[in-house]
Amino acid sequence: MDLKDLSSLSQRLKVATDELNVALQAIQDKLNALGIGVEVWLDNTKHWLGDPIVTSRSELGDGKGTLHRSLRIHELGYARLADGWALVTRDREYDEVGFLDDNGNVRAWELCEAVHPPGDPKPLLRASRAVRMHAVKQIPQLIAAIHDSANEVVKAVEQARQIAESLE
Repeated sequence: MDLKDLSSLSQRLKVATDELNVALQAIQDKLNALGIGVEVWLDNTKHWLGDPIVTSRSELGDGKGTLHRSLRIHELGYARLADGWALVTRDREYDEVGFLDDNGNVRAWELCEAVHPPGDPKPLLRASRAVRMHAVKQIPQLIAAIHDSANEVVKAVEQARQIAESLE
């Protein structure tokens, strides 16, 4: 392996990244053309974009053999930005409590609720290549979530219409 091989790989990587961006833009454009306009986030742990980043770690000092750590993760969503609807990401921070065994090793981590408000949505197309790659795997679930959320909106509107008609 030499620098020449790396140079060739670099060119292929640039082309692949451009193709990824074109595909993500096409998906976003098609979603926008539908005019659904519902905000959706994949905020389940199985939909995180990549591995969580440990931002802090400390002993709780409760005498029960537990640790505490904070995790920063990226979530995928579809939301309205200042210039229109877009595929977006946002950062979230979660706390975890780790339970130690008799040898001081963590035997299990328990995820707590998100303790900090989510970060502002950012366009997926401006996210790192790694986040965009992870997002591709989650887009089918995002589309399903948009479908489900749009159905809920339609049901709520129909219910409101029925209530309004019953008051006449």
